[in-house]
Order: sequence, then structure tokens, then C-alpha cells
Amino acid sequence: MKKEENKARNLQEKGITLVALVVTIIILLILAGVTINIALSENGLFHRAKNVADRYKVAQTNEQDLLINLEKELDKYEKGEIGDPNTPPDGEKRPLVSTVTSTEHEENKKVQDSLGNLLVIPSGFKYVAGTNVEDGIVIEDVEQNQFVWIPVSNIDGNNDGNRKRINQKKR
Repeated sequence: MKKEENKARNLQEKGITLVALVVTIIILLILAGVTINIALSENGLFHRAKNVADRYKVAQTNEQDLLINLEKELDKYEKGEIGDPNTPPDGEKRPLVSTVTSTEHEENKKVQDSLGNLLVIPSGFKYVAGTNVEDGIVIEDVEQNQFVWIPVSNIDGNNDGNRKRINQKKR
């Protein structure tokens, strides 16, 4: 009788093992299907990686074009073909700095000194003294803190009072 019980138990254990194997295979198939769907679908990993690579190439090309154009503009500027820094780029005539006598302006004021150097008086500041940058221009804020514009040497260290040297590189 014990032999029959042992055989029945062995058959049951083998049956449980077979069921566990089938369940495991089904779970693995489901996981494989989900993984393949995530990787290969329209919004899958491979599709996204390809889109990112394409966008990176476009951005890289745009940046190269921008750098080439910038280099061309700088070359033109160095050769004197464009851009006198003492001429407003928009061509408008700027008022003299001495006309900004009130701090009650909401925007920065674009002005020029008596030598034609372009200046920007920040909003909330007014002109106090001086006629040109070389001699110093004094501006004041609403709390009566004063600031002075003075010439600064160029890269080559020269500052001999020449208006052009304050604003542009020596040629």
C-alpha cells in the first residue's frame, strides 16, 4: 500500500512541476511581448533614439551655420566693411546724454555723448555731469547714488583719448 501511495505522490509532484513550468513559460512569453512592444513600437525606444539622433544632427548643423555666419560678420567688422560702433545700428539719431535729467523713465535711454559715443542710461537713472565718456559722465539713481562712466583701455592697452579706440579694436 505504501508503494501505491508513493507512486501517487510522485505523480502529483511531477504534475505540479509541469504546471509550474507552463506558468513560467506563459509569464516569460508575456514579458517578452511587452518588451518587444516597448522597444519596437512607434513610440518605442529605438524610434525615440532615432528621433533624438536626427534632432541632434539638425541642431549641430544649425550651430555650425550660426558660427560660420558669426565668423563672417566678425571678419567684415574687422575689415571695416560694417559696423561703426559710433553709429546706431538702427540709423536713428540719439539725443545727447545731457538731456536725460529725470529718473522717471521705465526703459533704458539710448543716448550719445558730445563726441558721438553711444551710451545707454539705465532705467531709473539720470544724467548729472560730464559731456563725454573720455572726461567721464556722471549718472545718478533715485537714491542719489552716483556712478561715473570713464574710458577703459582696449585689449592692446592703449587709451590715448581717440574716440574710435574706446569703441573699437585698433586696425
